Amino acid sequence: MNGCSLSIRRERLARCLTRRAVLGLGVLTLLLIALAAVTAGTLWLACSAAWDQRWLTALGWLAIAVPCAAGGLRLARCLFAANPPPVGVPLSRELAPSLHALIERVGADFGELRIHTLWITGDINAAVLQRPRSGLCGRMENHLLIGLPLAHSVSERQLGAILAHEFGHLHCQRRALAAWGCHLRAWWFRAVDNCILCCPLLGWLLDHLTLADVARAQTLSRMEEFEADHEAARVVGSPLLAQTLLELAARERFLRCDYWVKVMAQRSRLPRPNVRPYRDMGLGMVAGFLPALDRGECTGEDCGDEDGLHPSLSERLAALREAPALDTRVEDSVAERHLAPLLPRLAWELDRAWWSAARGEWREVYRSVQRRRSGSVA
Repeated sequence: MNGCSLSIRRERLARCLTRRAVLGLGVLTLLLIALAAVTAGTLWLACSAAWDQRWLTALGWLAIAVPCAAGGLRLARCLFAANPPPVGVPLSRELAPSLHALIERVGADFGELRIHTLWITGDINAAVLQRPRSGLCGRMENHLLIGLPLAHSVSERQLGAILAHEFGHLHCQRRALAAWGCHLRAWWFRAVDNCILCCPLLGWLLDHLTLADVARAQTLSRMEEFEADHEAARVVGSPLLAQTLLELAARERFLRCDYWVKVMAQRSRLPRPNVRPYRDMGLGMVAGFLPALDRGECTGEDCGDEDGLHPSLSERLAALREAPALDTRVEDSVAERHLAPLLPRLAWELDRAWWSAARGEWREVYRSVQRRRSGSVA
């Protein structure tokens, strides 16, 4: 499928989903207004009845007002919950001027697209998130997320290809009104998810009404990935993009199926890890791609390369019409070239956040193993 026909199909599907999102948000807003009106009206009637000392009548109106008010507040929380801000370490231009310069060079190939904030995260991934300044409204801002594991995994050339893919999303799918369409779709699905959790009856109804929309959104996401690959290949070339995708998939699989498996295996014998995962990740990445016999266990489910929202690696390579091999050249990683002075601080921040999230489960597993061992000894 060529880029033009793919873009037309994607735009058509995006408009359809945006219209349905606007309709759904409008219906929920009208329901909220109705609940607010019923609450206000019944409270006024309750006050009038109490003024006339008709206490039973006042209690009856209050019995209607209270559940309507509670339902309205719960619906308002579901409807007006904003996307959370990006999670990571913000990196200003003063701290990483060369990395910001690289990002701007790639952005210049897509019409001077601007990144407002650069974040370093703990994922082996890069992504561009668009958020209104105030959460639900305001000026649209672009946030670029680059994972520290990704920085340890790719060279500057490869990061350029990855950034070209992310800028391809902005250039094709999230400019001007299209950005707000994407925001409205995300807002609608977030509201539905919140209703499923907080308003069971309404959530059950919305869940059934939006099943087809979820399937269409998955199709749209896959089409957007192919279109962004097409734009990136136009800028950096198909061979480099394909080789980068293959290299990144290998590194991601190693981290997920070997490195993190070995880090988490310490739970059975240590109350806390004797390594800091992000601090030692650079050396682990180098060691992991040396010949070794023990590479850890990995099931097909753990190491699958397709998640429903993104096409598989083989599909993306087929669309690019490339069959690359892993690059054997030794190049400085992005972490070594652009982030070397900042690595201790970044690793410390990410290790601290990781341990804060993992500490409870880690210690629970450790205590459970120790109890079993004590029982077997006794």
